Amino acid sequence: MFMNLQKLSVKMQWQNQGWGKLNLFWPKKGGVMTEQEVKERVYKVVSKQLRVQPEKIQDSSDFVKDLGAESIQSIELVAAFEQEFGITMDEESSLEVKSVGKAIQFIKKAADEQGK
Repeated sequence: MFMNLQKLSVKMQWQNQGWGKLNLFWPKKGGVMTEQEVKERVYKVVSKQLRVQPEKIQDSSDFVKDLGAESIQSIELVAAFEQEFGITMDEESSLEVKSVGKAIQFIKKAADEQGK
Protein backbone atom coordinates (compact mmCIF):
# COMPACT_ATOMS: atom_id res chain seq x y z
CA MET A 1 0.00 0.00 0.00
CA PHE A 2 2.76 2.45 0.94
CA MET A 3 4.53 1.73 -2.34
CA ASN A 4 1.35 2.47 -4.31
CA LEU A 5 0.97 5.81 -2.50
CA GLN A 6 4.58 6.70 -3.33
CA LYS A 7 3.97 5.92 -7.01
CA LEU A 8 0.78 7.98 -7.00
CA SER A 9 2.65 10.88 -5.39
CA VAL A 10 5.43 10.68 -8.00
CA LYS A 11 2.86 10.59 -10.80
CA MET A 12 1.06 13.66 -9.44
CA GLN A 13 4.34 15.59 -8.98
CA TRP A 14 5.40 14.66 -12.51
CA GLN A 15 2.14 15.89 -14.01
CA ASN A 16 2.10 19.07 -11.87
CA GLN A 17 5.50 19.99 -13.31
CA GLY A 18 4.00 19.84 -16.81
CA TRP A 19 6.41 17.13 -17.94
CA GLY A 20 3.74 15.22 -19.82
CA LYS A 21 2.05 11.94 -19.17
CA LEU A 22 3.76 9.44 -16.90
CA ASN A 23 2.67 5.83 -16.98
CA LEU A 24 3.43 3.71 -13.96
CA PHE A 25 2.85 -0.01 -14.15
CA TRP A 26 1.97 -2.01 -11.08
CA PRO A 27 2.65 -5.73 -11.21
CA LYS A 28 -0.46 -7.79 -11.78
CA LYS A 29 -1.60 -10.16 -9.12
CA GLY A 30 -2.05 -13.78 -10.12
CA GLY A 31 -5.36 -14.88 -11.55
CA VAL A 32 -6.45 -11.51 -12.89
CA MET A 33 -7.18 -12.78 -16.39
CA THR A 34 -10.62 -14.31 -16.84
CA GLU A 35 -11.15 -17.51 -18.77
CA GLN A 36 -13.11 -15.51 -21.36
CA GLU A 37 -10.14 -13.17 -21.89
CA VAL A 38 -7.85 -16.17 -22.32
CA LYS A 39 -10.32 -17.74 -24.76
CA GLU A 40 -10.52 -14.64 -26.95
CA ARG A 41 -6.75 -14.34 -27.12
CA VAL A 42 -6.28 -18.07 -27.79
CA TYR A 43 -8.78 -17.89 -30.66
CA LYS A 44 -6.91 -14.89 -32.08
CA VAL A 45 -3.56 -16.70 -31.96
CA VAL A 46 -4.98 -19.93 -33.40
CA SER A 47 -6.68 -18.03 -36.22
CA LYS A 48 -3.49 -16.19 -37.11
CA GLN A 49 -1.06 -19.11 -36.77
CA LEU A 50 -3.19 -21.71 -38.54
CA ARG A 51 -4.82 -19.27 -40.99
CA VAL A 52 -8.30 -20.37 -39.95
CA GLN A 53 -11.36 -18.14 -39.85
CA PRO A 54 -12.22 -17.35 -36.21
CA GLU A 55 -15.81 -18.51 -36.65
CA LYS A 56 -14.54 -22.02 -37.51
CA ILE A 57 -12.74 -22.31 -34.17
CA GLN A 58 -14.55 -23.94 -31.26
CA ASP A 59 -13.40 -25.10 -27.85
CA SER A 60 -13.91 -28.68 -29.05
CA SER A 61 -11.77 -28.13 -32.18
CA ASP A 62 -8.83 -30.52 -32.43
CA PHE A 63 -5.72 -28.70 -33.62
CA VAL A 64 -4.75 -31.43 -36.10
CA LYS A 65 -8.03 -33.08 -37.12
CA ASP A 66 -10.29 -30.02 -37.25
CA LEU A 67 -7.90 -27.11 -37.82
CA GLY A 68 -5.25 -28.82 -39.95
CA ALA A 69 -2.21 -28.09 -37.77
CA GLU A 70 0.98 -29.86 -38.75
CA SER A 71 3.69 -30.77 -36.23
CA ILE A 72 5.80 -27.67 -36.89
CA GLN A 73 2.71 -25.49 -36.50
CA SER A 74 2.08 -27.04 -33.09
CA ILE A 75 5.51 -25.87 -31.95
CA GLU A 76 4.85 -22.43 -33.47
CA LEU A 77 1.52 -22.29 -31.61
CA VAL A 78 3.25 -22.93 -28.29
CA ALA A 79 5.73 -20.12 -29.03
CA ALA A 80 2.90 -17.79 -30.10
CA PHE A 81 0.93 -18.54 -26.91
CA GLU A 82 4.01 -17.86 -24.79
CA GLN A 83 4.52 -14.53 -26.53
CA GLU A 84 0.85 -13.53 -26.42
CA PHE A 85 0.46 -14.26 -22.72
CA GLY A 86 4.01 -13.53 -21.51
CA ILE A 87 4.29 -17.00 -20.01
CA THR A 88 6.58 -19.97 -20.30
CA MET A 89 5.10 -23.34 -21.09
CA ASP A 90 6.67 -26.76 -20.68
CA GLU A 91 7.06 -27.85 -24.30
CA GLU A 92 6.39 -31.52 -23.69
CA SER A 93 3.24 -30.92 -21.63
CA SER A 94 1.95 -28.22 -23.95
CA LEU A 95 2.34 -30.40 -27.05
CA GLU A 96 0.09 -33.01 -25.38
CA VAL A 97 -2.80 -30.51 -25.48
CA LYS A 98 -4.89 -31.49 -28.49
CA SER A 99 -7.94 -29.19 -28.46
CA VAL A 100 -8.55 -25.47 -28.26
CA GLY A 101 -10.56 -25.85 -25.04
CA LYS A 102 -7.76 -27.78 -23.36
CA ALA A 103 -5.29 -25.12 -24.53
CA ILE A 104 -7.43 -22.42 -22.91
CA GLN A 105 -7.42 -24.33 -19.61
CA PHE A 106 -3.68 -25.05 -19.85
CA ILE A 107 -2.80 -21.42 -20.59
CA LYS A 108 -5.14 -20.05 -17.92
CA LYS A 109 -3.52 -22.32 -15.32
CA ALA A 110 0.00 -21.38 -16.45
CA ALA A 111 -0.85 -17.66 -16.46
CA ASP A 112 -2.36 -17.89 -12.97
CA GLU A 113 0.66 -19.77 -11.64
CA GLN A 114 3.04 -17.25 -13.21
CA GLY A 115 1.05 -14.24 -12.03
CA LYS A 116 0.07 -13.01 -15.49
